[in-house]
Amino acid sequence: MVAGILIVATTTLGAPAASALGLSSGSSSLIGSSSVLGDAQHAVNEAQIAQILEKYNIPGAQVVHQKGSVTDSYAVGVARKDLGTPVSENTMFQAASLTKVVSTYAFLKLVDEGKLDLDTPLWDYYQSPRIAGSAEAKTITARMVLNHTTGLPNWATSPGAEDSALVPQWTPGSKFGYSGDAFFLLQQVVEHMENKNFADILDTEVFRPFNMEHSSLVFREADIPLMTVGHNENGEPGKLSEFRQGNDAYTLLTSADDYTKFIQRAIISGEGLSPEVHQKWLQDSSDANQTPPSPADPFISWGLGIGLETSDLGPAVWHWGDNGSRRAFFIAFPERKESVAMFWNSSNGQKSAEDLLQLFLGKGDFHSTEWVNGNPE
Repeated sequence: MVAGILIVATTTLGAPAASALGLSSGSSSLIGSSSVLGDAQHAVNEAQIAQILEKYNIPGAQVVHQKGSVTDSYAVGVARKDLGTPVSENTMFQAASLTKVVSTYAFLKLVDEGKLDLDTPLWDYYQSPRIAGSAEAKTITARMVLNHTTGLPNWATSPGAEDSALVPQWTPGSKFGYSGDAFFLLQQVVEHMENKNFADILDTEVFRPFNMEHSSLVFREADIPLMTVGHNENGEPGKLSEFRQGNDAYTLLTSADDYTKFIQRAIISGEGLSPEVHQKWLQDSSDANQTPPSPADPFISWGLGIGLETSDLGPAVWHWGDNGSRRAFFIAFPERKESVAMFWNSSNGQKSAEDLLQLFLGKGDFHSTEWVNGNPE
């Protein structure tokens, strides 16, 4: 039973949020008040989020809805059932594959600087031992990595394996096939080119410029009090994950508030990118058709490192994340300057996505959530 809801106030993004927050377990529900809006609607939304989490047995979540310059931020439930730690607006969740979108932005900055060409084989930049044994792998380009047409498996052996051989399963560039290992290969190429750790690159190019104070690609001891643990389908907590090696495909730790800054400033506004490269980022680059086919396929395509959707509300960009017992999802509508970001500490998290989207965006068909249900990582 969910109880004890505290309100995170509506703020302008970047402004300090009011109180900190969350749910504690108990036998009765209490809705706190906030000084913004009177906040009748905010309190109603918070209570509905709590009901949705309870419906799907999700211990905790952050949800941020932004439209224009106004951000509505919610922190609900517990970060760790074993400790009863409430979720706050500063709690750090695993972004899982939402990491790929942030990494893509950093890669596109290199494109703007003339250091990385989207259509030059990665082999020309760095003769990685991982692709040395495959003539086809040597033709893989950054564009193929970002639009998931490399032909590489999601993971050749295990996520983050630094020396596993990479062999395309079909001709690179010929069709869509989601691959985390392809992203990691591109990370290794860029680290070689720049002679820098990729975690440091993201700190310099993304987190600091966008004031993402609760974001890191790697585990930091100081963040332990802010970190969630994952919970299985029965709500049982797991152990704290310590990503000592940063991976551009899945190790980002962040908050929904921080990630919304990135959505609004980088994805929607194109801050830090030339108009030309920003446009390429969000244009169709591959069809994203699934095998077997999904009913959502006609509405979904892939840009560079980001999903695209033809929706009832207009053109949308989106991505999902699945680290098992940690899930994440965002959708944004650049023309409306509107976005919703959701982070959960439960393997049940994605099940609640459509309910939460309808709460903030209204009834409609969300083809991206349907596509995800047919394409688990």
